[in-house]
Formats: sequence, C-alpha cells, structure tokens
Amino acid sequence: MTTWSVEFEKVATGLPGAEGPVFTRNGRFFMVAPFRENEKNEANGDVVAVDLDAGKWERLCAPSFEGCGGIPAGLQSDKFNDLWVADMRHGILKIDTQTGKCKQVARMDSDGQEMQGCNDCIFDHDGTLWVTAPAGPIAPAPYTRSEKFPDQYLNTGTGRKVKHCVYADVCLVYNSIKDAERILDVCV
Repeated sequence: MTTWSVEFEKVATGLPGAEGPVFTRNGRFFMVAPFRENEKNEANGDVVAVDLDAGKWERLCAPSFEGCGGIPAGLQSDKFNDLWVADMRHGILKIDTQTGKCKQVARMDSDGQEMQGCNDCIFDHDGTLWVTAPAGPIAPAPYTRSEKFPDQYLNTGTGRKVKHCVYADVCLVYNSIKDAERILDVCV
C-alpha cells in the first residue's frame, strides 16, 4: 500500500465551517463561511474573497433575504466569473464577483412551495447546475433537515420546469439552472 505525504498550508483563518473553495477563470479565489452568526446568534454566513498571497480574506457578501441571514454551503464559478451558491436558508443564489451583488435565483417549486435548502453544487459539461438539497424548506421557515422525498418539478424562474429527483436518503438533486439565453455559455 502506497502512503502519500501531503503538505497543507493554511491560507486563511477566522472562517467558521469554511468550505466550497473555488477559483474563478480570472484567478480569484473564493470560499463560503456558513457558520458565521450575527450578534443575535442567528445564521449570517459569508461568501468571501481570499487573497492567497497575503493570507487574508474579505467579505464579498453575506446573503440575507426577508430579514433572514444565509447559510451558504456550496460554491461554483461560471465562465463569466459569477459565483453560484447553494444556500441552506435561501436556495440557489448568484453573486456578481465585481460588485458583491447577490440575487436569489431559485426559491420556489412548480407548486409554489418553498424549495428545500441547498448544500452543494456543481456545473456539468453542458452548463447545468446540479444542487443537493438536504435541508427543509428555505427561509423564512425555521431551519430543519429534510424528512420527505418529494417527486416534483422545480420552477427555475425562466418559466422552464425541470424535474428533480431523490438523491441518497434525504437529499434532492436539482437539475435546475439552464438559463435559456446562456445555456451554452455558462459551461465552466
């Protein structure tokens, strides 16, 4: 059995639960810090830009909608250097890395129900964003883990309904973001 020796270098500190490391095509490095809280001990996670040379980070944005802070958990970058976030409280988000402006992209299913909170995401070779969603309904509902196995359609906000399917025990995979105008251009 071969044993590998790996050296790790700490690139940033002070990011509770840091995950979702991703580089944009222009070389910038981003992460999420899902477990940050505000002064009331409420979820108030961050999406941060990390300067690898200086070992410092700065907040790009702290997703918040309807007075509820986010729990950003998964992060991907598209070919336009925009960030796509799987958020446990707010569903699927899109962030402009130049301005830090955050937009809630998907929050409702085709039945008008709040979608489940998202944990991770990845673009496939066609530019489809796949998202796991193991949490309960998104904010403003209280944060919970999923206990149901829905077989519904997700409304992507483009008028296009895309079926999602059950993944693992309680996670959903949303085959969701196929923006009609940029379908071929979003591919990573």
